[in-house]
Amino acid sequence: MPGRISYVILLGVWALLSARVGSLILPSPVEVAGVFKNEILTLGGLMETWETLGRFISSYTISVTSGVLMGVVAFRYRGIRNGIWPVITSLQATPVISWILLALLWFSSGFIPFFVLWVFIFPIITINMYEGLTATDEKLIEMARVYKFSRRDTFSKIYFPSALPYLRAGMKISANSALKVLVTAEIVGRLPEGMGSSMNNAWLNIDTASLLAWTIYLVLLTNIVEDSISTAMSKTFRRYL
Repeated sequence: MPGRISYVILLGVWALLSARVGSLILPSPVEVAGVFKNEILTLGGLMETWETLGRFISSYTISVTSGVLMGVVAFRYRGIRNGIWPVITSLQATPVISWILLALLWFSSGFIPFFVLWVFIFPIITINMYEGLTATDEKLIEMARVYKFSRRDTFSKIYFPSALPYLRAGMKISANSALKVLVTAEIVGRLPEGMGSSMNNAWLNIDTASLLAWTIYLVLLTNIVEDSISTAMSKTFRRYL
């Protein structure tokens, strides 16, 4: 109930401000709702959404998979870890906008979102996976030695379950921002399809209502994606999480 009251107050303040400054600066809630009805929640709008989600799913899957594998390699081989760790931390520290601008110089526009999302997610997953493996309880490792577990069983039954909470945290952190990063790359790269394209067209046409509606839609979609990934992780590895 308090949450609903907050939304009602927010909509009321929004409507008053819109009436005060004009719809060009701040469209009213009714105008934004109209964009949802006539543009976003139509076949064309849903196709633009699917275009972006398709890029997200493929990029996210590749990024997480490669990050997990690199985290395992870094844990297993100290020499490789010492060599790549400065690179991993540098990737994580570099602002996303820098990668987007560099990608504009390096790649064709179609590849930019995939590269940007990978370079954003890969270091997060790598670091979290490595930290999860190194945090494995020494008593469990000693037990595996006593009962003569094979290397495969030691990893699958001891190390990997211990790393899962760290992996889930990394996936949740990255998912929270990844879709927004992807749409930003679509906008800057001026891709012809996707949510970024629709937002770019709204900006070019000075269509504030459309731009604001797509922004709200992106926030809602980001929350859905984040919750879906967290739920999928919990169901898949419910024995360990």
